[in-house]
Amino acid sequence: DKGVLMKKIVTMVSALSVVANVFGEEVKESKWTGQLVPRIEVEDTNNYGGNDAHPLWYYKLNGKLQHRDYPNWTFIYELRLEQFNASYIGDAESSKYQYRVYPGIMYSRNVTDKLNLKMTVRDRWQMQKTDGGEVLWKVNSYRIAPGFKYQITENLDFHGEVYLMKEIYYDRTPEKSKDQRNSKSWEVTGLGFTYKVNDRITVMADYWEEGWNKEHKATFEGDRFRHQQIRPRIAYKLDDKNTLELYGRIQIADGQVTRDNEKGKIKVNRDRYGFDMRHKLNDSFNLNWGFAVEQAIKETGYDGSVKKRDWYYYTGSIVYNF
Repeated sequence: DKGVLMKKIVTMVSALSVVANVFGEEVKESKWTGQLVPRIEVEDTNNYGGNDAHPLWYYKLNGKLQHRDYPNWTFIYELRLEQFNASYIGDAESSKYQYRVYPGIMYSRNVTDKLNLKMTVRDRWQMQKTDGGEVLWKVNSYRIAPGFKYQITENLDFHGEVYLMKEIYYDRTPEKSKDQRNSKSWEVTGLGFTYKVNDRITVMADYWEEGWNKEHKATFEGDRFRHQQIRPRIAYKLDDKNTLELYGRIQIADGQVTRDNEKGKIKVNRDRYGFDMRHKLNDSFNLNWGFAVEQAIKETGYDGSVKKRDWYYYTGSIVYNF
């Protein structure tokens, strides 16, 4: 029931607000600075003509860390747990879990008054297992990402970043290896601009793309995947404490396509629209929450059959800056 789920999200956000207020005291001056972001996401699905699927819960801890004596270096980290088919936090009847450990380090430097260049190196380890403890797969993804930001004017910048990745599966049976093959992949993140219209309104638009080429099988070439979107956003500062951001993820070109030389291709049509609300509690803490929807997703399978479903996303997080 969507109403019950919304009440759960409101309760979750309220609890995060209480925690932030309790710990929102001034911290002592330190040479270390950074950010800590505990976050919960709920992905709720509805299949047309089928049974409603239980939500997928994401529990995340993101952040970054810098030393004031070495401002060009930033340590980045993410810890994540995904709980599938869970009706609520801690549901003991979940069918499977997925774990992620994702550290990295970034070097950033202003090479001119207007141009900043950066290089990021990250290592993402993931494992999925059943509720009974059976390991379904493990994968390690090595990543390197060059990026830039060019300040065209005081209010306008152009920026972009490209992740180049090598993914290696391990701890798998020969049967699983047929579907879980190593790959070389890429992700274009945030190639676009940010324009500050005035003190209250900021407009952003980015091109985003991801794809992979999986390792060859013995008899034919491996799978190919590509997903392309334009992502417009507009942030409106309501007052000194509250900012509302509206955003979209609009598919372009072929959208999301998976190709297999043996089976054909899968094509998925999916656009997302949503909002994020940011509330400043004090100088150290922000409270964020949001909602998004992908309605009438249409997936055309290898055999031409079509599946339709809706996805709804609920998010809540605390941003702690120190």
